Amino acid sequence: AGEQRRVAAHRIHDQPLVSVGGDYMVLEDGQDPGRFWVSRTGPVDTDLTVYYEMAGTAIILAWALAAAGGRAFDGVLFWSAMVASSTLRFLLDLLRSEDRTILFLTWGQMAALVLIVSGVWFVWSRGRAAHARPGPG
Repeated sequence: AGEQRRVAAHRIHDQPLVSVGGDYMVLEDGQDPGRFWVSRTGPVDTDLTVYYEMAGTAIILAWALAAAGGRAFDGVLFWSAMVASSTLRFLLDLLRSEDRTILFLTWGQMAALVLIVSGVWFVWSRGRAAHARPGPG
């Protein structure tokens, strides 16, 4: 009997092709336990950005935990972390060869720019308002 397989594969332009497949005729009595496989074709000479993303996220988390006690005003920690995370995303997308849209930007970079601008505006405007308020007394 010939081996019967199903394969799922997806390619995005110049991205490596990742395929997942396996036997779909498997017997439960142990005679044919079945197999699955994953393969990748294409260039493998670039860095895996997941390591950079994990390290950057860990740094942002460590900073946020350290800064949690000294918040100048409500929302500053959230928006500061959002700006830092969005900046990380923007920079990491420069290393990835995803679909580019306007100029050299990916969809993720465009969303990151919106969050960076929103976060900087929020922190700046709330920071000015917090410093303009007279202290107690």
